[in-house]
Amino acid sequence: MSLIRQMMWVIVVVSMLAPAAMAQQQPSQPSQPPRKTLKEVLLPDTVRYFRIILDVSGGLSGALRPIDQRIPVNEIHRKGGLDGTLSIRATANDLISVGVQTGFITLSQSTFRDSITRVGTRVTAVYPAMNTALYAIPVLVQADIQKWNFHLSAGFGMYYLLSSTQLTSEALPQYRDDAPTINGGWEMGYSVGLGYLFYLSPNLTLGPQAEWHYIPDEPKSIFLAQLKCSYTIRF
Repeated sequence: MSLIRQMMWVIVVVSMLAPAAMAQQQPSQPSQPPRKTLKEVLLPDTVRYFRIILDVSGGLSGALRPIDQRIPVNEIHRKGGLDGTLSIRATANDLISVGVQTGFITLSQSTFRDSITRVGTRVTAVYPAMNTALYAIPVLVQADIQKWNFHLSAGFGMYYLLSSTQLTSEALPQYRDDAPTINGGWEMGYSVGLGYLFYLSPNLTLGPQAEWHYIPDEPKSIFLAQLKCSYTIRF
């Protein structure tokens, strides 16, 4: 029995040492580095999360009247209107993104009544009734900084100001237009904005946003209260 037991121990030891001996006899194969993906080739090691962010915003807007501006004697109503903006930005980190913004902003819509000033029987001033409107189309370079759920934006570029005027006098037929008169021109300006984001999914956010646009040459100060929806495309 002792002989059989010794033979069994020899078989176990040989079976354990044989794979190691065979591995030492075989030449070692050099390890192949893993193949890089297209993103790793195009982007450096510090950039791994390139994203495109699409923003669609809409709400109410209006031009703030300067403190020293007097109300015309025949103005009876002034209001703001609706606005909508679209921006596309690119980012390679979780903090700063840069892109462009455009849209359509209502600055003001005013209604004027007929007003005639007389001294005795002599007419000294005529203010005909009319409807006026002023709109802006921004084309801005925009940068956005996001931290936690807050985001702060700043933009700089050009605004196409579009004005519409239509005389609607009932008392003075000579001051009546069949169609509004449209005029436009480019002006330089800038904007700042602040908002808060609610994440509906990892790529979709929704939240309130306030923007202030300023055109120095006019000057025009425009305030926007918006609801902003953002979608992120990841690469």
